[in-house]
Amino acid sequence: MDIAAMALAATAGQALVQAMVTDGWAGVRARVARLLSRGDQNQEQRELDELDEAAGAVRAEAIPVSVVAGHLQGRIQSLLENYPESAAEIEALVAGLKEKGSTNINVGGSVSGQIIAGSNNNAVFRVTHKP
Repeated sequence: MDIAAMALAATAGQALVQAMVTDGWAGVRARVARLLSRGDQNQEQRELDELDEAAGAVRAEAIPVSVVAGHLQGRIQSLLENYPESAAEIEALVAGLKEKGSTNINVGGSVSGQIIAGSNNNAVFRVTHKP
């Protein structure tokens, strides 16, 4: 994967986590689910469920935002590797999030781990977080 695609995935992951803590998340989540599911309606519902769970965990501070941002970055990187034509849609999504404004949250810290994407675009990951 080229550097530009990796940067786009990182930017998108962070922007999505920031959107999760805003009132605008309700309008964004369906678009993200459609993007990640690539038109598969059954997968789209699973994506919605996963996004809702992640947003709830971020809002409740039950999981570090850096972990969720990293997970989303991995999902988007996988999407870009398999569907490079989705880059324009991801760029538009990120631009739309920036236009609406967002709450800045810290997605820093030191995170290391491994993301393994499966054929159905689900990821299993193990992360060690050090604030």
